[in-house]
Amino acid sequence: MKLVKGTATYTFPTYTSFESDTEARCDDSEKAFSHGAVMTGDGKIDARDVTIEVELIDYETASAYRTALDALKQAAYKQDQKLYIDDDRYINIKNLKKISEEFYDGFYRVRAAVKLTFYCSDPFFYADTATTQEVTITESPQTFTVNNGGNMDTPPVITIEPTETNSVLSLVNTTDNSRTFSYSDASFGDGDSLVIDSTDGTVERDGTNVLNNVGGTFLQLLAGSNSITYTGPLGKITFDYIQRWL
Repeated sequence: MKLVKGTATYTFPTYTSFESDTEARCDDSEKAFSHGAVMTGDGKIDARDVTIEVELIDYETASAYRTALDALKQAAYKQDQKLYIDDDRYINIKNLKKISEEFYDGFYRVRAAVKLTFYCSDPFFYADTATTQEVTITESPQTFTVNNGGNMDTPPVITIEPTETNSVLSLVNTTDNSRTFSYSDASFGDGDSLVIDSTDGTVERDGTNVLNNVGGTFLQLLAGSNSITYTGPLGKITFDYIQRWL
């Protein structure tokens, strides 16, 4: 288990454990003159806290213990870093919320269980490397499959590079209740690049904001196989996304 920010890495001691709860937003309000309630929450996964408990027990002196604790606190008190529970998955740590020490009987200021509580505004675990899938468009419309190996819906970055001019294009994820993204641009053609960022909600053509040419909504990739139907100019489409898990 380790904390990573940029090129700095802190590896937790051997005796370290992880604890976290995942909650969905399920607020409700009472039904008037009727049994039960009406759910008012959107059911999406809420921000979460994660707790790391570190057993600082390999020290014989207060000085050695204090040195180890200082290094732990220094590593923990950094904003916007990655916490790796496994070597290939991480959760984004926004900020340290709390540190507590509980000393073992007879080992005051020498050996203790130290709990670190972190706030994660982004509640998901992410794959350490992004996934890229390229599709060559040889006909229109054309249907193809994009596989999301995580267990949660994932927003992709979609890059469309046409080899011909066509004023209108659309992408439909039929697996996701036919969620549709559309784009209209009379001069969009060979040599251009349209980048659709579903995370940030931006659309750029050759680096220029063209959000006013967009219709429908941004696509997401559901867990598993997604059937995508594309209509528009021939060329190449690239899907870049990071798989995520609860």
